[in-house]
This record gives sequence, C-alpha cells and structure tokens, in this order.
Amino acid sequence: MPGRNDKDAPESNTDFPEVIAHYRILKKLGKGGMGEVFLAEDTKQHGRKVKLKVLPPEVTKDNDRAIKQLNKAFESRHPGLVLIRIEPIFDGLRSDDRFKQLVNRFEPIP
Repeated sequence: MPGRNDKDAPESNTDFPEVIAHYRILKKLGKGGMGEVFLAEDTKQHGRKVKLKVLPPEVTKDNDRAIKQLNKAFESRHPGLVLIRIEPIFDGLRSDDRFKQLVNRFEPIP
C-alpha cells in the first residue's frame, strides 16, 4: 500500500490470515504452546494497533484451559489487549458443545 512503512507491512511468507474479525493482521509476533500472537490494526478504531492472541483448536475445545487463558488475559488489563471469540453457531448451539452440556441446557426430556 502506498505510503505505508515497510515495518508495518504484512510478512511476505505468511502462514496466518490477513484479517481476523475486524482486525487486519500486520505481522506475527510469536508462537507458543497456548497460541499465536499477532500485531493487528483495528479497522473500526481508526487503525489502533492491538495484539491478538489466537488459541489453537485443541485449547479452545478444552474449556478449562481456555478459561485459564481468558482469565490471564483479563488480569493483564492492558489497553492494547483485545478479547474476541469467533466460533460457528448452528441453531443457537456451539459446534463444539458436548452432549451432556447440550442436554443440561434444555428442559428434561420426557
């Protein structure tokens, strides 16, 4: 893009999406056992720079691990921290719900 700094340009050899929700990914900052961290630009907040942590599927399917990660994120209370969760929804049910959780959500089955 004309006028952009090269340091802000996305990496040329990308193995990550260009956009997550309304955040344009600028570059990958790091990767660990609990996910990847990206520098991103908030397209709804006039290009405000934020860091996004994307948890891998094996973490998000394990509710206890995912909750621990979210709690750590909430504790940091950094203005550049963005918490988003994107998941497929089918008829009001999350695609990763376990059977027991589904049954407990509704009235007892006669």
